Amino acid sequence: MWVFRYSISVSEHLHLRQSEAQKIGECDRLPEVISDELWREMRTLMQPKTIQTHKGKLDVIDFPAQDQKTEIPTVLMSGYAETPHTFIAQFYGLQRLGRRVVSVATNHGVETERNNKYSHSHLMKAEAVIAAIDALGIQKADMVGHSQGAVEASILASLYPDRVHSLLLMNPAGLGKRKGLLPLVSSWSVSVMNAVTGGIRARNNPTRKRLGVLGGTEAVAYIKSGIRASVLQVLGLWRTSIAPLVREAHKKGIPVSIVSSKLDYLFPLWRNPKRLSRETGIPETRLH
Repeated sequence: MWVFRYSISVSEHLHLRQSEAQKIGECDRLPEVISDELWREMRTLMQPKTIQTHKGKLDVIDFPAQDQKTEIPTVLMSGYAETPHTFIAQFYGLQRLGRRVVSVATNHGVETERNNKYSHSHLMKAEAVIAAIDALGIQKADMVGHSQGAVEASILASLYPDRVHSLLLMNPAGLGKRKGLLPLVSSWSVSVMNAVTGGIRARNNPTRKRLGVLGGTEAVAYIKSGIRASVLQVLGLWRTSIAPLVREAHKKGIPVSIVSSKLDYLFPLWRNPKRLSRETGIPETRLH
């Protein structure tokens, strides 16, 4: 399942030893063995807490490490109509490797001044992440952005490069050949439906079924929590290119990796790695 296999790419990017990467790779088998008790425990740990920041109150998930191996936490920025709960298995896998994982669960960010260099709806979400890690006392983190979250992670790296230990963009929006608005929306709809129906059909795999249903319910909850904001984010994705921001981060010495899954129907960057390398300035060895 793609959410587990991404964990291997995350582990490689975070420079974990091969034995540790193998351990997180074992998450591929979790859907068949995870117990109801462990599922409930993971869901409990994923409950957001409300913290006070200089931008107001934010809901944040601060997933503790198991035998913490590093002081550098991982900050996850999820994609459009995804919430941190969509990545529950990945949180668990990184926890097993001694990684603290933090994610902002306030879906549409915080009010902030406009900056014409960035899509405003995504700038609001990037500023929410900075406000949250400020309040948590985190000075620097490995920033991981999935799909739309890659846009916000790139904006964050552009504005606050000293806060970014490394930048991992997974199936990033804003790169490659630009799609029309209607194809973008229809591709996203197909992607969500495939994930949900695939989970529902997994009769012999209760955890995969849970993850599929969870993805669908989280998508609905995300959009309902701010319909106007959700529409503006789609428009922002349609208009945005993050190539200059990625190139800027690379030039500033921030380690950048890009992961593109062959299961991604929205942004199939894996089809042309040479073009992606030219567009971003990232060597092909950092494209997966």
